[in-house]
Amino acid sequence: AIARADVRKNLGGLVAAFGADPALREMANLVIVAGGRSDIRGMEEAQRKVLQDLLLDIDLYDLWGHVAIPKEIPQEEVPDVYRLAVKRRGIFVNSALTEPFGLTLIEAAASGLPIVAPDDGGPRDIIANCRNGLLVDTLSADAIGAALKSALGDRKRWRKWSVDGLAGIQRQY
Repeated sequence: AIARADVRKNLGGLVAAFGADPALREMANLVIVAGGRSDIRGMEEAQRKVLQDLLLDIDLYDLWGHVAIPKEIPQEEVPDVYRLAVKRRGIFVNSALTEPFGLTLIEAAASGLPIVAPDDGGPRDIIANCRNGLLVDTLSADAIGAALKSALGDRKRWRKWSVDGLAGIQRQY
């Protein structure tokens, strides 16, 4: 699974979903793209706190070896990350509490990467148009975990979502 989110957005439910479910960790690793950073100590206080809490949660659940948090992925390399996730039959997760539009979801769908996103705003329209994933309550680790296990555990549906996402992007966006 790939989670791409700004460090100001909700990642706790996603990390808790992985942390609480050994079967989910067997199905996938977690790549968290949380914005660029050079030194956590130099970040704005609110951003630093969110990232520190994220790292503490990863440590609490002992997810080391199951999670990667790159310091930065240049924008021009993002499509390569999505293509790698497609090749590995991954899922893109937007764990935001709210998402007015969902550009990252459109980018993922354009690569053939199925999505799990908040049941709010733009993701509702994107999934309705592309039929390429699930909407969840991103405050619920159980809901995120169940969606990921459902998506990762059904190869036929994963393929359909991948194809449908590509077609939906061509049609709608």
